[in-house]
Amino acid sequence: MGVKTYSASRDGNTYLSKHFQVREFKCKDGSDKILINSALINVLERLYEHLNASAINITSGYRTPAHSVKVGGYATDQHTKGNAADIKVKRKNGTLYTSAEICCALEDLDHQGGVGRINKDHSVHVDVRGNKCWFDELAKMKLVDSWYKYLNVKKLITEDCVAPKKKSSVTGVDLSHWNNKNGPIKFDRLKAAGVDFVILHAGYGRFCDQKDPYFEDNYAAAKAAGLPVGAYWYSYAKTPDRANEEARTFLGAIKGKSFEYPVYYDVEEPDQFILGQDKVSAIIDTFCQTVQDAGYYVGLYMSASFLERYVTDDVKQKYTLWVAQYANKCAYKGVGTIGIWQAMSNGRINGVIGEVDVNYAYIDFPTEISEKGLNGFQRDPGDVDGDGKITSSDAQTTLQAAAKTTVLTGAAKRAADVDGDGKITAADAKEILKKAAKIK
Repeated sequence: MGVKTYSASRDGNTYLSKHFQVREFKCKDGSDKILINSALINVLERLYEHLNASAINITSGYRTPAHSVKVGGYATDQHTKGNAADIKVKRKNGTLYTSAEICCALEDLDHQGGVGRINKDHSVHVDVRGNKCWFDELAKMKLVDSWYKYLNVKKLITEDCVAPKKKSSVTGVDLSHWNNKNGPIKFDRLKAAGVDFVILHAGYGRFCDQKDPYFEDNYAAAKAAGLPVGAYWYSYAKTPDRANEEARTFLGAIKGKSFEYPVYYDVEEPDQFILGQDKVSAIIDTFCQTVQDAGYYVGLYMSASFLERYVTDDVKQKYTLWVAQYANKCAYKGVGTIGIWQAMSNGRINGVIGEVDVNYAYIDFPTEISEKGLNGFQRDPGDVDGDGKITSSDAQTTLQAAAKTTVLTGAAKRAADVDGDGKITAADAKEILKKAAKIK
């Protein structure tokens, strides 16, 4: 690690990483000696992945002190230490990213070194000096705190990151510890980039210590950013009993939280599918029914082909479906209601470093879940109309339901049944009226 010395004649064709060779950093004056910091190569590789690039061209890498002075630099600048490169980044379609896009991408990566906009078109300076120093050469080396704010860029979504949308859909991403390990997730940037919801990996299996280590932080950050949230639990269960244990562990992980989107059971292990359709369906139904009975809007996540082959129609019709099919459209032809389509696994959206799953939802889940009083949005007993207050109007509605002149369902029905006996009676209406008058 750190700065190493190379010989252009001896080491020129040596690969420093997947995409970069020693010769690309050779000084333009023809010198054989080349200094290269491995930390610089790591940054360039991360940028390559983040922008889904086809190439990063090094327009200036190592410079001898004399050459650096000759081209307008300094004899002791970052290029002379092997810490810097001036670059252009090429898209998959052959066009170049703008300097603004590259600067914003390096901000996405939380790069704590040098980033300089060299021109308005395509060139950017990047170095690993060890402290944050972002500057604009076009504005007499003006220091920059945030490229997004400075350049008035609201979002950075790279090519091929969004699949064709179905009419009347909203866009979401699903996130797990794998995304966090690539770098910090910026939920406010996800929202600014047009993401409408997130579904978070809560954990896997049947033991409490299998909760996703980033779930709590991701949940808090998503809520703070104002993003509607869903959750999913990855399954390894091979029997209904094990599925029930997984459900109980999942309920423990999400206890005390509220979710505007469904909570899903993620079934995709080959060892499960070899059990056959009936056993797979029994496993799914056990988990989902257990979670549903606890007051949650439950769904099943599965690829389209496995869903068609390994789940019985009655189970597919019982729970909302989150279907994975990486194509221009979801071609699932089975029964059931597709609430969300996972259209790709290699999306790139500002706020997440690297690739991310992109999804489209076709149901207004936040409204439906809130109205039904599910996923932690239960109404207080007596608050029949769900306005956050208990009034005589709630008592009147309950009395009408008791007399069967009106029908209550979902959250309203549960709120009207204040004594919890499973029936709506005049006694419930009387109790609500007492609450409204604050009579004990």
